[in-house]
Amino acid sequence: MEQTQTAYVIRPFHNNKAKEIITAAKVYFFDTGFINYFMGLTSNNETQKGHLWEHFVLNELLSHFDKEDIHYWRDKAKHEIDFVIKKRGRFPMGIECKWNQNEFQTKNLKAFRSIHKDGVNVLIASDIQHIRTKNISGFDVVLYPLSKIDQLQELIK
Repeated sequence: MEQTQTAYVIRPFHNNKAKEIITAAKVYFFDTGFINYFMGLTSNNETQKGHLWEHFVLNELLSHFDKEDIHYWRDKAKHEIDFVIKKRGRFPMGIECKWNQNEFQTKNLKAFRSIHKDGVNVLIASDIQHIRTKNISGFDVVLYPLSKIDQLQELIK
């Protein structure tokens, strides 16, 4: 399925084996009919928007970044960052995907940054119209519209 680009396997990002998930991959399917069939659904509903949005964001990330640079992060306490972009010699960029920016909370970001101190924090949501930085609960988060995802490369330091 990976060879036909129907599915993508995303590997975990990790440095600290004692606290982080290091082996469990996540699989993303890009055929929404297959996703619905697999989940036993006959139509899309409100609860699926966030899940499908994450798939859509990944598809766009794959257009601008090497697949090997795209990861996700999860610790053993079940905190998760949707995507981590890690280029060699650069700090990890943490990306959270939310259908609505008001759904974003910093608890997962706080857990991630307690281990991986440096790097840019990004929120991509369907209702963000312009790139801007906002301090949310003590974290600088760059709010990004999906239409500008091609500019994310500029944030990696």
